[in-house]
Amino acid sequence: MSFLILVVFCSKSIITSQLQAFAKLGFTDFKEIYTQANQNPIFDKLETGKVSNEEFMQYLHSFVPKATRQEVDEAWNCILLYIMPEQVEMVHQVKNSGRKTFMLSNTNAIHVVAFEKMIAEKMDINHFRSAFEKIYYSNVIGIKKPYPETYLKVCEWNNLIPSETLFIDDSIQHVKGAGSRISSISPQTGRKNFRPCCSLKKTNRSKAFSEQLFLSIHGTKGQDHSDR
Repeated sequence: MSFLILVVFCSKSIITSQLQAFAKLGFTDFKEIYTQANQNPIFDKLETGKVSNEEFMQYLHSFVPKATRQEVDEAWNCILLYIMPEQVEMVHQVKNSGRKTFMLSNTNAIHVVAFEKMIAEKMDINHFRSAFEKIYYSNVIGIKKPYPETYLKVCEWNNLIPSETLFIDDSIQHVKGAGSRISSISPQTGRKNFRPCCSLKKTNRSKAFSEQLFLSIHGTKGQDHSDR
């Protein structure tokens, strides 16, 4: 049986919204200190629970001293968009097909609170949580993507065989981090094409996500991908 580690998309792969939000507050160089591919160490520490929320927010506030704390909070949280109910239902379908599903997310305690509040506005929060065997937030487990040990630890904690684990993500560096030991799937091909170093690159992420899950449900069971 194949196993899945899934990410439900709730944030942009680029941080245009945050750049604009902080620019409005007078901080035009936000991109220089925070990008998904190359982060200032304090962001990495925040996402692994090694710096307090207050210390981090004071750091951000230092760049926009005239802004209120609420304005800084809103600028930091604006990267969170929404949760797509249809994605959650697709994950439930995968789980109901007999596969184990997990959520592995790079995040922080500030975003988790905002993110779960947004989910609760769309659906029962327990319905979201029940789509997964377990939810792993990087700030809670102390490790994050794209480091290979993160993926392997999740497999170890749940007795998963890496070569039989499918990882889905919209960030190419995260997929590369999983390496050849964990399979990934490309939505572009529309075929049962398992290979590492593939990520979502479609404008319509909901459609791409659904395509990947469709392939996961109908195209992976009973196949051996240990040599892929």
